[in-house]
Amino acid sequence: MVGKVHVPPSKKRYDQAHPVVSFRASQEDYAALKRTLETSGKSIGQFFREALGTARRDTRIAYKKGREIGRKKGFRKAKNLYRVHTFCPICGEQIPVRGKELTEKAGEIIWNSVPMWCHRKCKPVEWPDEGCELFD
Repeated sequence: MVGKVHVPPSKKRYDQAHPVVSFRASQEDYAALKRTLETSGKSIGQFFREALGTARRDTRIAYKKGREIGRKKGFRKAKNLYRVHTFCPICGEQIPVRGKELTEKAGEIIWNSVPMWCHRKCKPVEWPDEGCELFD
């Protein structure tokens, strides 16, 4: 005599809450479904939930993508705004100043040529207003 197989209560509850759906399809329909799933990168369950209109958005993926795009845009914008460039004396094209040492050298050159650059709040009283570049 063969005894019954024990099914844990949690498995019973899961099976009740998530019934199995199966159907037959022609070879053409099956191939089309497989192609669609491969190109979309979705599971068959996600595909049908979207078709039924019951799909929930995966906010983690959207958040990651948004952050990635935002980070790239922000980096590009900051690079364009704050990177120091000089110009090639031969062709005239821009040469980006990269690295800490080169940036410090560029700062020294600027300081030596225009020694009156400072923050508006830091300007010493003895500095004349003319020839003084003030920054916020």
